[in-house]
Amino acid sequence: MTLRQNENEVVLDFPQHMTLEIKVEDEVKKRKGTKRELEIELEWYLGADDRQTGVTIE
Repeated sequence: MTLRQNENEVVLDFPQHMTLEIKVEDEVKKRKGTKRELEIELEWYLGADDRQTGVTIE
């Protein structure tokens, strides 16, 4: 996965096994309406499994 913002770039290689946590939360704001927040968390141990996998986020 490559994450880019302007000139900044981070490249990550994913292992075969990892933990995925997804959280979606709505918060009602009086003036602006409903604020929606999406959190995606991926966790793995470096060196635990060097095989890469075809992880995709669509």
